Amino acid sequence: IYKEISYLFIFPAIIGISHVLVGLNLFSFILVDPFVKVWVPIGIFLVIYFIYYWITVQLYKGMVMPKEEVAK
Repeated sequence: IYKEISYLFIFPAIIGISHVLVGLNLFSFILVDPFVKVWVPIGIFLVIYFIYYWITVQLYKGMVMPKEEVAK
């Protein structure tokens, strides 16, 4: 279950982070240092995204798997 749901989460995260980095690169002529401390918000995003992933997995397991398998 973890692997299956991770595919649903990893690709949008990669595309989103790539989109932000390309956007920062495009506006580098306006911004002084566009990549300074960019990893802080990306790190916060990844932590929140992982928490959302974990909650989704737990809810999915509760809905799909029988009760006796969840208890194991």
